[in-house]
Amino acid sequence: KEAEKIQKLFSFILLGRVIKKEAMSDTYDNKHLDNELKFNFLSEMQSLGIITGVESMGLTTTFNSDSKDTFSIYHIYNDKVMRIHHSDTNKKLELNVLILTPLGLELKQLCPVTIDSIYLNYVIDIIKSQGFNISIGDLVCDSNGKLFSRNQVEV
Repeated sequence: KEAEKIQKLFSFILLGRVIKKEAMSDTYDNKHLDNELKFNFLSEMQSLGIITGVESMGLTTTFNSDSKDTFSIYHIYNDKVMRIHHSDTNKKLELNVLILTPLGLELKQLCPVTIDSIYLNYVIDIIKSQGFNISIGDLVCDSNGKLFSRNQVEV
């Protein structure tokens, strides 16, 4: 039963975190997410040692760019590559989050899941509201094992 709940939690992990619009709120302003990510569920996941930050209703994480020319962050999920980008190299992406513990990170590697589509759109809206652009493409692995993205589409 607990393993199924942990797997459910992992369908709400993007950028290695559960992302929230508002740090101090226990709701997501979305009926589906409010039902799936109830405080009691998140508290249970914290008591199992999978996530942290629930008691304070979240932490803030600042993401820096992976590139020196423009702001770019790449994230792989569901055999897709999400690119978060902005022309300002000094721009920083700040998100309210619940973070995975070291145990949570290890378990996530053992338990690949499909990201919840409503949650994905929720997170995309949060990121875009900060002025970032997002494109999503197919994850491709070439014969040398190098990963890259193909068919990028701006969302």
